[in-house]
Amino acid sequence: MKRLSYLEKVDLNIQRALGQTAAQVYALVKTFSKLSEGVCSASEITMAEQLGVSWRSVSRALKILEQEGLIRCIGTSKELKTKQYVPLRDAWRKYHEEGPEL
Repeated sequence: MKRLSYLEKVDLNIQRALGQTAAQVYALVKTFSKLSEGVCSASEITMAEQLGVSWRSVSRALKILEQEGLIRCIGTSKELKTKQYVPLRDAWRKYHEEGPEL
């Protein structure tokens, strides 16, 4: 599968706080949700292929993002049999307000 070339830029503050994989998964959830009426229905395997990481890494990142309040699981797609995620509006702002630790 061809990797997406139009992924949103990974936010450096989120990357510093949560790690590179979580930041990439967050960008991917946002990108897929923009392509599909605000909901990301991509499987963990599809996301892993797009990012070049294992599906377990994606699964861990999704849990971290949910715990941090950046995304929310809204259910399971009956057609695709995958969890559906939505990025929470303005949740990323807390990472911009904190600023870098010195």
